[in-house]
Amino acid sequence: MLYAEHTAAEKLKDTMHLEATPEVSIGGFPFVTQVLGKHLGSVTVTVPDVAADRVSLAKVSARADDIRLSGDLPTRLKGALAGRVRGEVLLSFDDLDRELGASQITFTGTGRDRVLARGTLPVAGHDVRVRADARVTRDGARGIRTDIGGISLSVGDLATFRPGTGPGDGLHLTAKSAAALRGGPRR
Repeated sequence: MLYAEHTAAEKLKDTMHLEATPEVSIGGFPFVTQVLGKHLGSVTVTVPDVAADRVSLAKVSARADDIRLSGDLPTRLKGALAGRVRGEVLLSFDDLDRELGASQITFTGTGRDRVLARGTLPVAGHDVRVRADARVTRDGARGIRTDIGGISLSVGDLATFRPGTGPGDGLHLTAKSAAALRGGPRR
């Protein structure tokens, strides 16, 4: 089985013109019986550092299940047909930061599925400080769900806005702005 995994990894590297050799793992037991029966239970492939136009994919993982093999096995494999394939793509934060943040907002990973966004954007002559915490999770078999919390927009020394209905949420004027609205002394 190790020979088959190694051979498959080298073939994928050559065929897809990859820089790094992927990791291939063939599931199920016994391997020889699966090959002779022209059916593999599962194959998992993990490819690190895949260049993809403007971004680099830090890791691409795919798992194929219920694979039907064709050819004169065990010596000559002509092809394979997978009953189901599932995959995941992991982007680098450098690329996410560059593509989504326009170099003014930085994105930082803080765990398996959490992202922090921080930065400053010029809006109507003021610098708006942006802060948000996002959690990205799967939603069903093919969806992605993003929950964003901890959002805060601070407009210079004028005000801070936090969306929501809880304590501390809403629009909060700075002491200087509140005093200017009251007509009192400015600090």
